[in-house]
Amino acid sequence: MPTVTREHDIPDTIRSSITLESFDYFDVFTATTSEAARKTPEQWARALVDDTVGLSGQFAWRLILGLRLASQRSPGYVAGWKIAGLGHDWITLEAASWCLSANVILHVDTQQLSVATIIRYDRPVAALIWAPVSVLHRRGMPGWLRRALSARGSREDGQQGSSHARLHNSVHQAHPWLIDRIAPDFKLLDVWALPVEGDRNDFSAFLATMGSFDPVASGSALSRTLFRVRLRLGAWLGWDDSRAERPIPGSTETTLSARLPDDLRAAPDAPFISEAMQRRGGGFTPLYLTADECAAEISNDTVHGVLHLAWVEQHGGLYRAQMSIYVKPRGMLGEIYLKAIQPFRHLIVYPALIREIGLAWNGRRPGCSRG
Repeated sequence: MPTVTREHDIPDTIRSSITLESFDYFDVFTATTSEAARKTPEQWARALVDDTVGLSGQFAWRLILGLRLASQRSPGYVAGWKIAGLGHDWITLEAASWCLSANVILHVDTQQLSVATIIRYDRPVAALIWAPVSVLHRRGMPGWLRRALSARGSREDGQQGSSHARLHNSVHQAHPWLIDRIAPDFKLLDVWALPVEGDRNDFSAFLATMGSFDPVASGSALSRTLFRVRLRLGAWLGWDDSRAERPIPGSTETTLSARLPDDLRAAPDAPFISEAMQRRGGGFTPLYLTADECAAEISNDTVHGVLHLAWVEQHGGLYRAQMSIYVKPRGMLGEIYLKAIQPFRHLIVYPALIREIGLAWNGRRPGCSRG
C-alpha cells in the first residue's frame, strides 16, 4: 500500500498552479508510490475525483457546498469541475458556489502523487459550511488516494474516466434508433453510458444480465431507500394502480405497442426486464427487441415513460451498452414530480444503479459471453 502523508506547507510546484488570487484554507496529501508515473495528471484526476470519490463527492460538492458543476460530461471537465490549467505534470480543477471558490490540484512525479484542496471564502458563512465538510474530506483523502492508486482497471483514456458517464442527448440522437420513430412526441430525459462492453454478439448476454436485475434490492443503501420510498408513496396515493388504463398524454393510445411495425408486435423473447421490475411500481412492460436495441414502457399517474437499452459500436469491434429514458409527464403533477426527483436521479439513483449493472455484468457466469 502506498504511504500517504499530509503536508503542512504548499509545495512551490502546487502553489504556482493555484488560480485563486487568495485563499483561506488548504490541505495537501502526498502518496509515495512507484505507480505515480503510470498515468498523466488528467488521468489521475479522473481516477481520483470522478471514479473513486464519485457519488459521495457529488453529494457534498453539489448539495452541501452548492458548487456549480457541469451537468454533462466534456473533455474540458472532470466530474463537473472545470479544467482551469494543465501541464505535463500537473492539473488544476476549479469550481465556485454562491459562498466559496475552490481549486483541486494534482501534481505527479516519478514517485509521488500530490493532491491539494484550496478554498477561498467569498462570504463569511462559507467558513461555517466548509468546517464540517473539511473534517470528512481530510479523513477520506488518504483512503481515496490509496484506492485510486490501486485501481489498475481504471480506464487510461483521459476523456472517458467514469464508468457511469451521463452523455449528451445528441450522442444518442446521432443513431437512427427505432424508438425515436415510435415515440417522437416523448422527451429524451437522460442518456447514460453503461459500464458494459463486449463484442457484436454480446447484446443478448447483456439483456440476460438486465433480466435478473432488481433495482430495489441492489445499489447503495440510499438508492434502495429512495426506490422504496417512491414505491410506498405510489401505493399510498394510488399512482401505480396497474388496473387503470391511462391514455398517453396528448394521445388516445394507452400503449406505444400500437405504434410498432407488425413484425415487432409479438412479445420479445429476451427477458430484458426482470420480473421484479415488471411487478413493482406499476411495472415495466417490454415493447420490442431488435439486434441492437430494446425498449420497455411504464405508465402511472405521474408519467408515461420508456426505458431504452442499446448496443452501440465503439471501435475495433467493441460495443458498449447505453441506457436512455424517455418521458411524457401527466399534467402538472408529472411536471412537478420530474423536477422534484431530478437531483436525486442524477446524483444518487442512476449512478448507484449503473454501478450495480456493471458489477452484475462483470460477475456473470464464465462462458455465458465472450464479453
